[in-house]
Amino acid sequence: MLANHNYSSTTNVNFDLLTYMIGSYHYNWHEQLELLWLLKGHVEANVDGERFLLNPDDLILINTNCGHATFARSSDCIAMRLHITSTFLTDQGVSLNHGAFQLNSVTVPQHQDYALIRKILARLQLADTTHRSIFEINALYYRLISLLLQDFF
Repeated sequence: MLANHNYSSTTNVNFDLLTYMIGSYHYNWHEQLELLWLLKGHVEANVDGERFLLNPDDLILINTNCGHATFARSSDCIAMRLHITSTFLTDQGVSLNHGAFQLNSVTVPQHQDYALIRKILARLQLADTTHRSIFEINALYYRLISLLLQDFF
């Protein structure tokens, strides 16, 4: 007889995705990871005292409890921001105590995953208007988290 494996997961996919205009300097920190994709304009991002100048299509991931702020350096700056709860990751068995995410297209301009990350974020943003099923939304989110863990943690 071949081995039989049963698997059950009860983790709910729960994320906060927002497209917004970046304005004045607002310093904050929170327990969620923050993935930022600059869609339009030029923005200064300050993460734990380090300054980065973001251009359109730049991506940056801010780790949990890192102080950060963004400031528009041109008019009509638009960004997409995804908050990923740390409990989602720890519920999946990921230990955030043994490392940090290192995703910043300002410091590493080329990476094989950047285009796919942008594509997944766009699909998640359009999920309501394209009538994606809960399964499809969960699959997109898990694919994104998998990329982040495999290549940037």
